[in-house]
Amino acid sequence: DPVNIDGDANEIWMRQPGQSISTSMTVPSTIVSIHMVGDSDDGLADVLVDGVLVAQLDMGTTGASQTVLIVVRQLPNAPHQVDVLEIGAGTLGGDDVATLGAAALDDNERKWSQPPVPSDVKVFYGWNEHSEANTHQIVADDWMCESPGPLTDIHWWGSFLGWTYAADPAMMPDGFVILIWTNVPAGVDEPFSHPGEVIWEIYCTDYTWKWVGWDYDPRNPDAGLESCFKFEQTLEPEEYFHQEWYGSERIYWVSIAA
Repeated sequence: DPVNIDGDANEIWMRQPGQSISTSMTVPSTIVSIHMVGDSDDGLADVLVDGVLVAQLDMGTTGASQTVLIVVRQLPNAPHQVDVLEIGAGTLGGDDVATLGAAALDDNERKWSQPPVPSDVKVFYGWNEHSEANTHQIVADDWMCESPGPLTDIHWWGSFLGWTYAADPAMMPDGFVILIWTNVPAGVDEPFSHPGEVIWEIYCTDYTWKWVGWDYDPRNPDAGLESCFKFEQTLEPEEYFHQEWYGSERIYWVSIAA
């Protein structure tokens, strides 16, 4: 009954099977979240997004109330409808269902962000290291996984030896070999941390790039400037890196080589 809503300022309650709660988003998004809470009086619920079942829950819980967060990703970028249906009694015998709300989320989640910081005139202070596949040196850096979702895209910055123009070189790399490694903490076998084993790899050939500024080597001020490019690679779903989020180890290494 949209007029006589059973609930309070924080929750809407359903008291018998067949009742439902619906909400329609007013802004487009590719991610929605549904927020619920359960106690000993609660029972079974179905959760649907755009008419598709995304979760079946027994909301009954002993002791203190417990909240549930459902996140649905990779939806079409459009406004979405969320429905929560009360199905019946759960294992504890209760059949209430309480819903806190739903939200459209911005898809701006980052695993790790460590971009170079330019000066006001688009000059990046630092120097480049060779990183070429099948040679004696590739460059890797460690990073901490800061969110539970999969790795879906990669962004990095690089230069070409001796290239000093704000335009593309005559030849770009055929592709980049990107590897993700486990982390060996400092003190295990060396006084410093370093990459361990390769646990994910991809050869990127459909990357994009753009000129973003200049590299300046503070060790050698007379060396001049080299062009700096930003590279981006969007992964297909079957290429995503799915990390062990619930483990204690959330530090990985990534290496990128042309």
